[in-house]
This record gives sequence, structure tokens and C-alpha cells, in this order.
Amino acid sequence: MIGPDVVDEVKTGKGSQDYSTRTAFQFSILEQLLMGGKYEKYREYIKHYKRFVKDWLFGQIVQQLSKDRSLEKLEKKHLLEIVKIITDTISNIRKSHSTIKDINTFIQKMCCALGEKLVFPKDGLDLIMTLNYSENTEQFADYLIDSVGELEQSLAAVYDKGGGIKERLRSLPFMPQDKMFTSLFGCGEVCPFCHAPCEAGGKEHTKHFSSIHRPKGLSAWRYRETKVLVIDICSSLVISGGSFYISSTAKESYPYKDYQTYYPDWVITGDPSVEASDYWKYVMATFNERIATDTDALPADVPEDWKALTPDDAMKSLKGSFNMKD
Repeated sequence: MIGPDVVDEVKTGKGSQDYSTRTAFQFSILEQLLMGGKYEKYREYIKHYKRFVKDWLFGQIVQQLSKDRSLEKLEKKHLLEIVKIITDTISNIRKSHSTIKDINTFIQKMCCALGEKLVFPKDGLDLIMTLNYSENTEQFADYLIDSVGELEQSLAAVYDKGGGIKERLRSLPFMPQDKMFTSLFGCGEVCPFCHAPCEAGGKEHTKHFSSIHRPKGLSAWRYRETKVLVIDICSSLVISGGSFYISSTAKESYPYKDYQTYYPDWVITGDPSVEASDYWKYVMATFNERIATDTDALPADVPEDWKALTPDDAMKSLKGSFNMKD
């Protein structure tokens, strides 16, 4: 129960505007990458997109829930709720089934009533049912309510100690970062050439697409003959006369125009007039040498106007791409 509550807490708490829409979230993460200015962060975002975003989301969740002991409050809230449900169930069975004379029947009634709220270990129940209880059900019900009260106090004491927030979040069967990733970042697939993320919502779509492609060199594509990083973007390449290799060891190349033969799930709209955004031009120009060194390539022939771009230019471009106001 806590997992969905964590998602609601993050989406409605401070900074919730960053999670209001997929566009707002994508803008937020790219803005933070730009402000951080770390090559390693960009490399992880581009190379391991899904993992990077989920880890980033997890960090945001931890930060949000660390304030005002928010996770402990959620845990206690559900603890109180489930304890009330258990004690009310015991009382209701006691009142409505006053003729129950054996404890096994009492336990069966209780498990049946709580079946939608609690999972009872089958082995434990089977063992209990083999015992021959002689105590009366009234006394057993009293013992059970006392035991639930002791359990509530011991769990509340654990929550009071706090700490270990990452471990407690990772132990949840419902992973908040996974749910938020699906709702805010879609399917997680990336362009086979430049690694731009698919913009189609959720998972229920048959074709992937991205409206903003990047210089291919950002994802380590280089010309095989010269090893120079590529600065072209997919929108122009798919209608060019050029060709690509499926892998770095492939011996045969394929025309970009036939890309859907090899990547049938992707739709890349060809348009020779489309350029990379100033945001990605800036990133390419800034980390050109680092990417080349990191990938055993030669630096791209970056145009002078790319080199002249500033972080402010990149931010302005980012806001324009996502229709964000100042």
C-alpha cells in the first residue's frame, strides 16, 4: 500500500510541477544535467537512459521522503489502518458468530474476512489447524487483540527509529520509481541511432518516435573510415544517400533510407531542414573531446557557431523545445 502513496506524495509535494506532465519531467531532468555540467552524467543518461532516469527518480523520492519523516508517517498511517481492520474483524466475528465453539473455525472465519487485506502464510495456518485447541473462543479473541496491540507497538517503535530509507523503499513490492518512469517517460525505448527517448505515451503503442533527435556522435557513432564522430542527426540521415552499420564489427552497411527494415518499430520523420537543437549542439561542442577519448574515436568537426554557444543559449533552446516559459 505504501508504494502508490509514495508516488502521490512526490507528485503533490514540493517540486510537484516537475512531475505534472511527461514534458515537464523531461525538461526538468535535462535542465539539471545542463546545470550540473558533468560529462559523466550526460554519458550515463545517453548510454543507459532507462537506468539513469530510474536512479534519478529514486534519488528524488528519497530526498522528498526524507523531509519531515514522510516515509515514517506513511508507514504509521497504514499500520494504524490495518490494525483497526484486524481488531474490527475479530470483534465482528465474535458478535455475529457467537455460536462458534472451536478456535479453528474462528481462525478460518477471520482469515476469510481479512483475505483481501492480508496474506496469511499457508504453512503457518496449516500447522495451527492441526492443533486441538481447548480454550474458548472468547478468551482466544482477547489474546489475539492483545497480541495485535503488542505487534503495533513494536512496529511503531521500528518506524520511530527512522534511518534506512533507501533500503525500506527498495524492499517495497511496488517500486515507485518504476511506476513514475512509465507514466512520465513512456516505454523507455531509445532511437537506435542517437538514443533519443521514445515520446509515445505509456507502453501501449506499436511504433516509437522522437521529435527531437541529437547529433549521433553523442552516442559514440563515428565514420568507420576516419573514426571521426558524427554530428548529423537522424532526421536528415534517413533521407540521405548515406549508410550505417548495425554494429562496430559488422562488415556490411545498410542504407539509412531502409532503416525500418532493420528497426521496424521506429518511425523517424525525414526532413533535411531540421537541425539539432542548440541545447544538443552545445552539449556536443562542450564534450566533443571527452566523448572521442572515452570511445576511442576522433573529435567531430564541430562548426564554429556550435562552439560559440553558451549555457544560457542551451537553456533558452531547451525551454523553446519544451514550450516552457521563463
